[in-house]
Amino acid sequence: MQMIKKGLKIYIETDLEGASGLVSGRGGGQIGTEDTPSYQQYRHFLTGDVNAAIEGAIEGGAEEIIVNDSHGTKEHNIFISELNPKARLLRSATGNWLPGLDKSVDAVFFIGAHAMAGTKNGFLDHTQSSLTIHDWYLNGIKVGEIGQLAAIAGHYDVPVVFVTGDLAATIEAKKLLGNNVETVAVKKGITRNYADGLNPSTAQLLIREHAKLSLSKINKVKPFKLRKPIEMKIVFNRTDYAEEFAASRKSMKPKMPDARTVIVKLRNILEMF
Repeated sequence: MQMIKKGLKIYIETDLEGASGLVSGRGGGQIGTEDTPSYQQYRHFLTGDVNAAIEGAIEGGAEEIIVNDSHGTKEHNIFISELNPKARLLRSATGNWLPGLDKSVDAVFFIGAHAMAGTKNGFLDHTQSSLTIHDWYLNGIKVGEIGQLAAIAGHYDVPVVFVTGDLAATIEAKKLLGNNVETVAVKKGITRNYADGLNPSTAQLLIREHAKLSLSKINKVKPFKLRKPIEMKIVFNRTDYAEEFAASRKSMKPKMPDARTVIVKLRNILEMF
């Protein structure tokens, strides 16, 4: 029998690439092309996935839920008119990737995640920017956005307990954060731009179930904490991207061991972006 702890505060981070129902990144379904009918449908799918996670969280004892809409488009991705009214909605801003996250939060969910750049069979795999970023390391650990998110949460001693997205993303989450992290793979990448996905209704039933289960295992998942100062190494796709980044972090005395790599020391992970 699951023990349900009451009064939990849950933070739900969201992205779009890992939403259920989104199985093509080509043509009219190009992610970020906001004037296409496909993109509007993906917004409904993402909102449905988030609502399923909210429902599971409430069943698992959550009383306060914050949802962060962080996919990089000009407009909101989540339909606030469709969002469960028991949740509050925030929007990421430059330099503040996880607004509202602090030590009062008990656990983080990541809904709609994707795998890091260079992941075989990772649907729409990338780390921040598929145009500019090749690899990203924190203290020698290769990370994508799942790892970046977990490191920020770990700064506040908060564990990431639940991740949904494509299969490659869920494997990445367990490898980094441990097998006690609950995951739901809503699709499996066939190539970078095509996936074999669950029906959103089926996916959302699983999301609700595992969101609830994850809250019974909070104490079994350790926050992802990094030793400070943190060495951040970014390998860029082009030399000019590396040069521009190094110039923007001049005060950190960046090192460039080669033309595409920049290394800086962070006092804490909040200096990452």
